[in-house]
Amino acid sequence: MPFCSKCGAELLPNDLFCAKCGAQNDISEPVIPQMTKEESLAFADKLIAEYRKLEKLDAEIEENNRQIARPIEAYPKQHAAFKYFWPFLIYAAVSCTVFYFLAGLFGRSLGLAAILYLLSLASIPFFLIFGGVRAVRIRNELNAAEVSFLNNKKDHLIELKKENSILQTKRGKVVHELKEYENMLPPSLRSSAQISKVKIFIQSGKAENFADAVEKMGRR
Repeated sequence: MPFCSKCGAELLPNDLFCAKCGAQNDISEPVIPQMTKEESLAFADKLIAEYRKLEKLDAEIEENNRQIARPIEAYPKQHAAFKYFWPFLIYAAVSCTVFYFLAGLFGRSLGLAAILYLLSLASIPFFLIFGGVRAVRIRNELNAAEVSFLNNKKDHLIELKKENSILQTKRGKVVHELKEYENMLPPSLRSSAQISKVKIFIQSGKAENFADAVEKMGRR
């Protein structure tokens, strides 16, 4: 029994148009040839392998398209140096306060007090200069990393698009190979899972051959 290539409804031998959806059908194409049980199982295995190949390609293409569709920043994220500099302001204030307190504590020793006062004053520019240099270095490294990451992401997207082009070519070949079997199967059975059920029908004895299994599966 032939099926409509669009909706999967059963067609009569002389039906030019599908009674269900109205699609035009080429009734000159052959239907499922008669096969023995062994031939039917071998044919089912062949279709299962082909549909699994097609489904794998579809999954890979879909995953690539999902990654390609992710938004990509037009400009890399810019880090500010002050984010890494402000702790040194605290260090400078604390060190200045500590040395100043120690200078007052040891004020009886003029020489030691003078040294501590100098250290108190010197600690401020020391921490500010050291912190500024370190903050700028960290900022530059992070900004460079952001630019590198963005460039790598763009390169990755280019590779994904190239890979998709190759996968689409492979998919086209598989679809072409399956084209000759479309008139044998309704759309509802055109998958590895459904053909596996057809195979189980034959193995269990519920169907005599592939054509019988497809007809019975189509009625369910």
